[in-house]
This record gives sequence, C-alpha cells and structure tokens, in this order.
Amino acid sequence: MKSLILFYILLFATCFASAQKFTIAVTPSAQSVPIGQTATYSVAITPIDGFDATVFLSVSSPSFNGTSSFSTIIPSPPYVNVTLQITPNYLDTGSRTFIVTGKNGDVESTATFSLIVPKNVQWTSIKTPQQMGVDWVHRTLGKDNNGDVCFVNGDTKALYVNHYRNKEWETDTIVTFLDFTNFNISFVYDKTNILWFLTPQGIGRYDGKFTSILNNSNSNIVGDAISYIGLGRNGYPFCLSNSAIDKNQFAVEQFDGLKWTPRIIRKQEVSEKGWGGGFCIDSSDNIWLSTSYSSVRVQDTLQEAMYNFTENPYYQTVRKIICDKDGGIWYLYHYPIDVPSVKFEESLSYFDGKIWKDIPPIRADTRDFIIDENKKVWMVSLQGLHTFDGSEWVTYNDSNSSLPRDDNSVRGDASVIQDRNKNIWIMEQRQGVQFFVYNPFGLVNIPLPPTDVEELPVHTDSISLTPNPVSSVVTISGFEKVSSLRIMSSLGMEVKRFLVEGTKTNVDVSNFTSGMYFVQFNTQTGMISKAIMVSH
Repeated sequence: MKSLILFYILLFATCFASAQKFTIAVTPSAQSVPIGQTATYSVAITPIDGFDATVFLSVSSPSFNGTSSFSTIIPSPPYVNVTLQITPNYLDTGSRTFIVTGKNGDVESTATFSLIVPKNVQWTSIKTPQQMGVDWVHRTLGKDNNGDVCFVNGDTKALYVNHYRNKEWETDTIVTFLDFTNFNISFVYDKTNILWFLTPQGIGRYDGKFTSILNNSNSNIVGDAISYIGLGRNGYPFCLSNSAIDKNQFAVEQFDGLKWTPRIIRKQEVSEKGWGGGFCIDSSDNIWLSTSYSSVRVQDTLQEAMYNFTENPYYQTVRKIICDKDGGIWYLYHYPIDVPSVKFEESLSYFDGKIWKDIPPIRADTRDFIIDENKKVWMVSLQGLHTFDGSEWVTYNDSNSSLPRDDNSVRGDASVIQDRNKNIWIMEQRQGVQFFVYNPFGLVNIPLPPTDVEELPVHTDSISLTPNPVSSVVTISGFEKVSSLRIMSSLGMEVKRFLVEGTKTNVDVSNFTSGMYFVQFNTQTGMISKAIMVSH
C-alpha cells in the first residue's frame, strides 16, 4: 500500500513539474513610428503552475537594420515593468513583424507584434543661407569632418562657410579682403578639422580662429597658380599648381601635416591642350589626371598614358576624376552630339586596377558626379539628377521629382554631394542658387518646407486617420488650431492642399494612386507628418 501511495505521489509530482511554464504577451500589438524615433512596447510574462525561474528574452525580425533593447533580458519573479524599445533606421520602412522569445530549459514561449515605419518624403528643397556673398561668385558644395553639407561662397571682403547643422544653416565668416569674384572656390577639411581653401593669392588655411595664406613665397609650394584642392588618403590636402614660366609643367603639391612637397608633372605631348577635370590620388599614392587626349597615371617618377577616351579626342572633355574608397578610378567625360535639346552625351569609364570598364552613356549636360560607398553613381546635369546602380540609368526631373523644369536657354552650374545621413544634395546655380535634397529611403534629419500658413503647436498623439489603409474617404480628426493641411506623395510632391475648420475633416482619396502618402500639419514647432496608405 505504501508503495502504491509513493507511486501516485511521484506521478503527480512529475505531472505538476512538467506543467510549469509561462506565457508572453506584447502590447501594443502594432504601432507606427518615423525613421529614427523609438517605439516602446510592454512585455508581460505570466507564470503558470508555479513557474518562478528567470526568463531569458530575445527579439528577432528578418533583415531589421535598426536597434532594439529590453529593459532587462533576464527578468525574474515578479516579472514586472519589462519594456522593449525598437528604433528603426532608414532601411526599415514599411511593416515589419517582430517575435519576442522567452526561454528557460525546454520551456519556451513567443509573442508576435508589428512595427510600421512610414517612408519619409523623398524630395524637398532647402532655403539658402542668409549670407550669400555676391551674385557672380562661383559657389562650392562640400562636406565638413562630421559629414554635414558645407556651402562656400564669398565676396570682395570675406569667405562664407555655411554648414547645414541641426536642420539649419550656420555660417563661419573668414575675413580675407581678397576678391573671390568669378573665382572657382575649392575647399577641404583635413583630419585635424583645419579648413583649406583656394584663394586668388594661394592656399588659405583656417583653424577656426586665424587665417594664413600660403604660396610659393612663404612655403614649399612651387606653383604660382593653384587650380584645385582635394583631400589625400593621409587625411591632409593636396593641390594642383602650375607655373607661369613653363606652361607644360605642373606640380601636385601634397601636405603631410608639417610641410608641402611637390611632385613635378609634364604634359604627355607638347601639342596637348592641357589638363582638365581635376585629379585624384589612389590608395597606392598614384596620381591620376586627364589631358585632352588621355588619362595619365603618375607613379613616383614614372608617368604614363593609361586610356584614350574617344576616337576624336579633340572634342572630348573630362568633367571630373574620382578615386573611390576601394582605389578604383572613375573618369567622367563628354562630347558633343547632334541633339539641340541636350548637346552632349556623357560617358563614364572605370578602372578597377586591372582593366577599364565603360559605363553606358547618357545624354545630358553634366556638371558634377559622385560615387557613394556602394559604388552607385549620382550625376547632376541641366536635365536633372541621374543615378546608375550598375545596370541602368534612372533620371529624376520635374516629371517625377521636386526638381524644376529645365530651361535650355539658361546656362548654369550644378553640384551634387551625399551627407552623413545618405541624403543626396543638389545645388543648382542658374537664376540664383537653389538646394534640393533627395533620399530614396526617405529624407533623414531634413525639415520639410513650411506652408504659407503659420500655426500653433499640434499634439500628434491626438491626431487620428481612419480608416488606414483607406480606399475612398479618410477622416482626419484630433487636431486643433490648424487652418490648412496638405497631402504629399512618397516622392515629396504635393498632391492636395485644403483649408480646414474645427478639429475634424473628411478627405476623398478615391482618385489617388495606391501607395503611401503623408498628411502634413505645419506648426510653429516644425512640420508634423502622419502616414496614410491608399489601397484600391
């Protein structure tokens, strides 16, 4: 009898032990946050049948690129106040499913929740800095050490370095009393955050307090005319200079942190028209330049022609040369074509260290191009913004972006650069200066342009859009002291603007194309944007 009782005791004890477990629940089950902001979830752990051990937590989502963190990954009884924070980045737009897993031994429980990350508006324009210098000065676009965009211009008294920081322009004024009128200003920041820039009298050096002008009278710089300045692999500047005495001789001047050292270069052929398109220094410290006939590589004292661009090189012009992060060399050149509306065809040639590769040409009057860290080409022309991903060209103009319509009767200049947030900046100089910013993943840390109506702050938590997704009529409610709204497409183009009264309005979107849109409220504290999905 005792044996039978012991048997049942052991049996029930085993069943009781095996039944111990826990469940996990995540609230809310879904929420939406913009790129770069944080969504907070509550994680509830409920023990069953006396479970009182630690729960080991993890979270997963396929191909998520942002960050996630628990208030604790090892909660123990009483399992209270466990939170999970999710912060998406610009690659995480759309709807994503996450799974929280809790585990201890062979006991496991999961909970699923979702996060919706609206894609930011892709296009916008940026107001110009207050300090613009004279109208006829050549203005330059670049970046500082933080990866923020810099816009440099000047007048007859000073140079103005405009940094775009914290969603607005900040200006450094460098008084030089030099005349920058019609002068091609080139500049770089070295690794010690010193600004180097070209002046009509030599190279300017600005340390944030004092300015120095360096030339062949007070330094090792041998040339008396400097045409270009860039940043070397050592984090210090280099420049191209030439002598007024010998027109066939040039020098690449390199700074090592203490002094400038020249490397003398001569034309390949005396009959050549000259150098063009600037130059760059690759990862092996080779200098790459272009002439009217070919590309030229300088290795120590060895100078050799590397590549002929066209069968009729007299008409070929090299626009720019770039050495990418892997040491590859990119040449952009163009030549006339018999198409009055375009006039030029642009071609790219790429040298990977072994062979030259030609990129399919594109018909455009190009002004500038860059290569991003993914080897994607971004080119700006009088016809728009062009990008090449390795297989085909895509062009953005007034038909599919915020860029203005081209007027072929107006000649102008343009520059392109990518900031630290992967936004592409285009500066156009035609009838005045204009800035446009594009990001295929949605603009990051860029304010949207204000409407004409100034309004009071709006509390976003109270605003609702229902239904969402919507096929016909959406009700927008919960706003106060707002007199106008507008709806923007995912390309950053305004599709509807209207006046409102009270705290609620209905909007018919039945004629909208299916896709993501943004309802925008302009306030004194900034632009508020709410995403809405139109689905037919």
